[in-house]
Amino acid sequence: MQRRMAWVALCLVVACGDDDGPPEVDAGGDSGGVDAGGEVDAGDEDAGEPTDGGVGVSCVDNATCEATEFCSTAVCGAEGECTTTPVACTDEIDPVCGCDGVTYSNACEANAARVSVAARGECAMDGGVADAGMDVDAGTSCTTNVDCGSRSLYCAKALGDCEGTGVCTTRPVVCPRVLDPHCGCNGMTYDNDCLAATEGVNVSARGACDTSACALDAREGCCFDDADCGRGQRCVEEACSRGGEGTCVTTRLLVGTCWEDADCARGQTCEGEDICDCGNRCLVPDAPGRCVSRL
Repeated sequence: MQRRMAWVALCLVVACGDDDGPPEVDAGGDSGGVDAGGEVDAGDEDAGEPTDGGVGVSCVDNATCEATEFCSTAVCGAEGECTTTPVACTDEIDPVCGCDGVTYSNACEANAARVSVAARGECAMDGGVADAGMDVDAGTSCTTNVDCGSRSLYCAKALGDCEGTGVCTTRPVVCPRVLDPHCGCNGMTYDNDCLAATEGVNVSARGACDTSACALDAREGCCFDDADCGRGQRCVEEACSRGGEGTCVTTRLLVGTCWEDADCARGQTCEGEDICDCGNRCLVPDAPGRCVSRL
């Protein structure tokens, strides 16, 4: 009887325990379980914080991004985001001016060089007119197309006044089919003055350009005709007028490349050529453009 009562008492102690509640569970160790307070051990590192670099990380220059990324910005010098650098681009000729002041064939080419785009069109220092959204109204006084700030405008001047002052004028987009040859200030003959204006070119005279040798003397490093250039070179972008000298470039061109529209087939125009202005000492060698169909 006493042995039975002792066994019952032992069972009651084990089943009920004391009044302090159930024994605590040890959540420590390497298993990373739930601690006594029910909180999950998330570790010491904050997985939500990106490390230096990485796509989508805010940046102000390429130094913040990974080697395979560049800092893409909508405005040069402003804050942007690290973006994957392109590894292949098309041959499309749609010139853009990079934030580094260099003209690229298209936006992809600029990004492949880890450079953001400042504006569409060639950089002004390359002789082009970058469409940088300058607030210039038609009728504003100008001396070159650069003064007009937009590729939709050009500096229109009076007939025969290639080097004078003009006014910013909207370039025509449609011209009549009239054969009335005009000689452009760039030395090229256009079927009519309207077609010259579509390319932002003023005219020096009515009628076809005189292809005979220019009687003016060119400055050193410049040319008025091919005779002013060395062997294997020819003169481009010249106009037989005071200050209208051109640049000597190589006569060797690959198929489909060009220095000027005359190098292309009918219905095509030369785009993307990079020619250093005569008399200047440029670090980048002259590069031909590509012949593309006119829209």
